[in-house]
Amino acid sequence: MANNIRVEYHRAAGLPPRIFAFRDFRQKKRTPNIVVSKFNPWKPFKTCLDFQLAEFTQKASLNKQLINSLFKLVKDIVSKLTNLTLKSADNVNRVWESATLYHPSFTLTLISQPYKGEDKVFDFYSRPLWEWVLSQVQGPLLAPNMEWEAQRLSKFDGTKWVRFYDEPWTARKFAEVQSDILRVCNGGKPLAIILWADTSMLSKLFGGGHVVGFLPIVQGMVGEQKKPGFVNWKNAVYHKVFEVFLEDVARISKLGQTVLCGNDVFRVLFPYIHILSANYEEQCHFALIRGPNRLAPCPVCLVPKGTLSDLQRRYQYRSAAENEILVMLTAPSAEKEHELKSRGLRNVENALCAEFLPEIKTELKHLGQWAQFEFDGTYMNMARWSDLAHFKHGILTLDFSDGKKWADVARILIHAAHNVMSEANPQRVHTEETTSAYDRKLVTFHDRLAEYINLNKGNDLTDVKD
Repeated sequence: MANNIRVEYHRAAGLPPRIFAFRDFRQKKRTPNIVVSKFNPWKPFKTCLDFQLAEFTQKASLNKQLINSLFKLVKDIVSKLTNLTLKSADNVNRVWESATLYHPSFTLTLISQPYKGEDKVFDFYSRPLWEWVLSQVQGPLLAPNMEWEAQRLSKFDGTKWVRFYDEPWTARKFAEVQSDILRVCNGGKPLAIILWADTSMLSKLFGGGHVVGFLPIVQGMVGEQKKPGFVNWKNAVYHKVFEVFLEDVARISKLGQTVLCGNDVFRVLFPYIHILSANYEEQCHFALIRGPNRLAPCPVCLVPKGTLSDLQRRYQYRSAAENEILVMLTAPSAEKEHELKSRGLRNVENALCAEFLPEIKTELKHLGQWAQFEFDGTYMNMARWSDLAHFKHGILTLDFSDGKKWADVARILIHAAHNVMSEANPQRVHTEETTSAYDRKLVTFHDRLAEYINLNKGNDLTDVKD
């Protein structure tokens, strides 16, 4: 039947394929397993209310005096609080301290990296990553919702099965890792770790929504920040931090470790970094590239800077192994520096409207009045921002000749269209066919952009850059 979903498991799982009606499949994804357990997630706090109040005081950054005032105020308002056993800020602090026994604590590691003949030392605070992973895997509330087998999902379009992806374990990488594990351990399970690094947020390293580390802030003397020697050294500091941070996980990933999981099942787990998510600045550090104004500014592939807007061509992906050979095994020389630079190593919005808005108007007309109201409502309810036009009557009934307003329409267009399209067709998923269609649209966009630039030669197009 059309829209049915087929789930195929990795051969290591030994499980037969399963077929779901689309509604049943989505319901299965949205409804987590509820574990009935004697484990109370608010421990070591005596009651859930104790924890909620203590959590509030922490999030509000209240000092001891304000916490005591809060308790007094609460007791003045309510004459009898049978579920509240905390009495003061000292009570709260003592319970928080005992709660650290339930989760890995932050530890200090000194990171030393020589610069200009002098060892520079940085403080790196982090939770032991493998200990943190175990605290998640062995938790009875999370374990039933963890996926240990690679899955291949397909949707029946009426004539054939078309593959789609919606979770990390449905992607090719998860399956490839599970196949690699088979060569080492029959029955071993991949344990994917997703890390997010952001130096704009107190240099935090996030794992699973938890802060697991604080990257040191590397600052140089005035005038040094952009010099190649300092930038290379700064990258070396960050890589030394990651080397220390991932040390245990890297060791265990080779042979695995037997773990009693939270659902009382022993598994041999092989941890690996599935995604390292970061902003462009951090990606430049991790990929050891030279940045946006260099010859090859992309952290993923070797596209030259001058052809970033050419979406019709494909370029070679960067390879960690090739980069390591180039950096480590080649003797320092002018030729080596030239090769590194060639790889970037260290290290008009109007077109959017012209291309997509008429098609979306036609689609909205077919969907009905509700869709048009929903679409225009996004524009009408958009918060007011500097340098962004506000469309208090929407855009579907207006005819703009102002290029600046067309640009503002384009900035909100995808968001407004997504709200409607998702509600109009909840059975849509991203399949290999839809992603290929997006690739073709990007090529069309590139051609239209080239035409636009060609027609405006001699005009000020400072905003149109590679």
